[in-house]
Amino acid sequence: MKDTAIAPRLYYGWVVIGTLFTVTLVSTGTRFSFAAFYTAILDDFDWSRAVLAGAASITLILAGAVRPLLGVLVDRYTSKKVLMGGLLLAAFSLFLLSNASELWHFYVLFALMSLGYAAASPVTAVPLVSRWFVKRRAIAQSIAGTGGPTGELAMVPILTAILLLTDWQTAYRILAVIVLMVLLPATFLLIRNDPADVGQAPDNDPEAEQARQRSGVDQLGMTLRQAMRTRMFWQLGFGFLACGFTMSFANTHFMAFAGDMAIEPMTASFAMGAIGGMSIIASISIGHLADRYSAKKLLALVYAIRGLAFFMFWLVPHTDHRIDTLFVGVLLLGLSWGSTTSLTWVCIADVCGKKNLGSISSTMFAIMPLGSGVGAFLAALTFDFTGSYAPMLLVYFIMGTAAAIVIYYSNIPDRDVPQDIEPEPTRPEPIRAPSTGGAAG
Repeated sequence: MKDTAIAPRLYYGWVVIGTLFTVTLVSTGTRFSFAAFYTAILDDFDWSRAVLAGAASITLILAGAVRPLLGVLVDRYTSKKVLMGGLLLAAFSLFLLSNASELWHFYVLFALMSLGYAAASPVTAVPLVSRWFVKRRAIAQSIAGTGGPTGELAMVPILTAILLLTDWQTAYRILAVIVLMVLLPATFLLIRNDPADVGQAPDNDPEAEQARQRSGVDQLGMTLRQAMRTRMFWQLGFGFLACGFTMSFANTHFMAFAGDMAIEPMTASFAMGAIGGMSIIASISIGHLADRYSAKKLLALVYAIRGLAFFMFWLVPHTDHRIDTLFVGVLLLGLSWGSTTSLTWVCIADVCGKKNLGSISSTMFAIMPLGSGVGAFLAALTFDFTGSYAPMLLVYFIMGTAAAIVIYYSNIPDRDVPQDIEPEPTRPEPIRAPSTGGAAG
């Protein structure tokens, strides 16, 4: 049933973007705050860093593995339903985490929480934003995505203060209440799956929408199988692997690393918040540029900055100006933090079309948590064996630099319009690669 009560001058797409922003703020802020919970939980239990990091790593890998399924569910049952189910699971697991007392509790409950937030990730946001926005897709996706860095900016210092004043159990209960009492009702009341649900057109441009309907462009697009047969898919996928691999350090080990450098917990939490603050500015600015210039080249630049950030972290113990060097690395990491995801989604939506965007984007996004899981565990293992994160910081630098090179020299087109895709043949003959997707891999 169409909602006709919406004022005609208000484009409801921005209400959807605002709701996604809020959901992402809490979900990403919670995941990013694990670095603060990490040391607090270790203080209560006699476990090594690798053992607890292993719990986080396995759950990240599991969340990545189910993302393709979530994409299929989005294509079949709508983003709103998948998003609400994920938030309900996240609230349930957060509450149970506040009562965890055994190592296996953390393994199981981190897994449930990660699965819930996987459904409240770009897996649901990308198809939703792509239905509401066409011409301004990059800036809209960037605004929705800045909920993540805003969560880092706001929630990490707040949760660190709560942890210092109370305990990690109380902090998890507070998060559960926020998800259950704020995010779930907002999603139910405010999210609409399609502009037609409120009698509007994408970009609030009825004439452009009528032209698209006549051309049938919105029904064009690759299948997941066709997308995975292009070099473009795996080039972007390698970037996501490097992104997840490197961001695992900030998500899991940054607070412990700062403590090893004799940096106070609140100073370290504000440094993590600064990552989010810089990411907000960078995401909006780069999203605006990506609607006009080469998304591919911007993405390569972002990965190069990511690698440089970890080189600065590697320098921290080798300088007398540890806090200054740490904050330079933090600012560089913030510049590269949120833009990788939004720029990748722009490339995928432009090239692959909207028809199967949920399954394609979710399969692509599954690569990121796989990288995060491996990166988090290897960093902990390296520390347990060497007593230092330095070797892994150099590996992170190499991964960021390699991603920049791969993306820059990729065959990803710049803001191309999706072309008609040949149906998959029923006879055993080669599938013709679409001209926008690059040569078959």
